[in-house]
Amino acid sequence: MTSKNVSPRRLFRRLFAVAALFLCAGFALSALAATDPPIPSGSVRIHYYRPDNNFNGWTMWTWNASTENQTVWCSTELNQSGIDSYGAYWDVTVNPAWGTPPGDLGFIIHNCSLNVKDPGPDQHLQTLQYNEAWIISGDSTVYTTQPTPQQLLNGVFHELQTYWLDHKRLAIQPGYLTYIPQVEVSISANYPDCGFRVGEAVRY
Repeated sequence: MTSKNVSPRRLFRRLFAVAALFLCAGFALSALAATDPPIPSGSVRIHYYRPDNNFNGWTMWTWNASTENQTVWCSTELNQSGIDSYGAYWDVTVNPAWGTPPGDLGFIIHNCSLNVKDPGPDQHLQTLQYNEAWIISGDSTVYTTQPTPQQLLNGVFHELQTYWLDHKRLAIQPGYLTYIPQVEVSISANYPDCGFRVGEAVRY
């Protein structure tokens, strides 16, 4: 989460710069089906995206339909099964007859050394319907299709207390604006490939 002591001018400069780069590059995500090994029989695959691409120490805890026999928190976590163009992923063995309701896989992505869960709440996948899910850091949604670049970008800015609405508009959470009664930001940049230009002063 962004500190409220960060200079508003510096914050907005970073937001616009990062957003422009993400929009222009389109994240360059390859089709996962073309690069990932097949999902093992009897398993579901859960993908995990982090904007910093740092997956060290991130593990998974599972229950309900899981047959991984995890018993001790921060001792029997599932290690990552691999890394692909989206991020890290776990292949979790399941029994679709288990769980409440049957087929429900509960899971938590967390980092024991940091004592952090990402995004925080328990997450669930109905394994009677899906065998693959995608998670975005900071976003509690369990996606059952690969997220779009726009959804990934929204997840990034959710952690920064802002939301990118489209290629021209940036929404800032009201709670943060209480710390910025009036800010004028002027950024000179030109991104012709994205179809927009940033250079006018914006007053908040």
